[in-house]
Amino acid sequence: MAYLYIISSSHSIVALKALLDNNFDFKKIIIKDTPATNCKSLAIVEITQQKLRKIKAKLELHQLDYIFSLSPLKLPELVVFDMDSTLIPIEVIDELANYANKKQEVSLITELAMQGELDFNQSLRQRVKHLAGLPQSVIQDLAAKLEFNPGVKEFCQYLTSQKCQLAIASGGFTPFAESLKQQVEFSYIRANRLQIDDKELTGEVEGTIINAQEKAKAINEWRSELNLTSEQTMAIGDGANDLLMLQAAGIGIAYDAKPAVNQSASSVLKYSSMAVLIDLFEFTRSL
Repeated sequence: MAYLYIISSSHSIVALKALLDNNFDFKKIIIKDTPATNCKSLAIVEITQQKLRKIKAKLELHQLDYIFSLSPLKLPELVVFDMDSTLIPIEVIDELANYANKKQEVSLITELAMQGELDFNQSLRQRVKHLAGLPQSVIQDLAAKLEFNPGVKEFCQYLTSQKCQLAIASGGFTPFAESLKQQVEFSYIRANRLQIDDKELTGEVEGTIINAQEKAKAINEWRSELNLTSEQTMAIGDGANDLLMLQAAGIGIAYDAKPAVNQSASSVLKYSSMAVLIDLFEFTRSL
């Protein structure tokens, strides 16, 4: 038997218990009986993967986020994040394209790629070509403006205070991941490199493209380096190119993700900020 950790940002403790009692046939429900800091209520139920697949639509209907775990949830020792639309609210390549007056064309390709409707490698090269001729200074300008999604910085700071290792595995670009590292202690970064010549972007990507396979490879390499099991890892991402990474982790969370990603993932965070995971881990530690 596995466990489902249910998170609500809209239901009170009493309302969540009533909702679960009346709409789901869980045999045992553990409700956090004191208010949480970053959400309204939390619950734990025993469940099978087969049953989770059957009730995902109902959980969505009631705007419930959830984390699935094969064993009682423990704080991971390695957490790997996607960057664009996960750590930060934007797709960096779309904003770079804005400087080149190509945002509409590039954003369309980005959306199709994140939905899994285009080959990632091909779509990335296609998008980067639109950036040819941009001055290198644009990278510094945009990197200086980056902000984290709500709750992300707090969650990361909580993890580092608990001695967790943090990493970025991104189909985005290295300078922006390095910029985030100035605010949060990321131990590892794997991202794409934009080719620059004479202080201008050439419209090409250098080296191996960080796609879905490379993201999964990265989390496995870091896990091995730290001598961890997969159960001691967590991955968080939003796009189709994150699915293999989510599957490689002990806990893989689809965060504010595309519909196809939510459908495939066993853990979904859509209605709450990432800070709710602080409440969740503190709750499980108290049991």
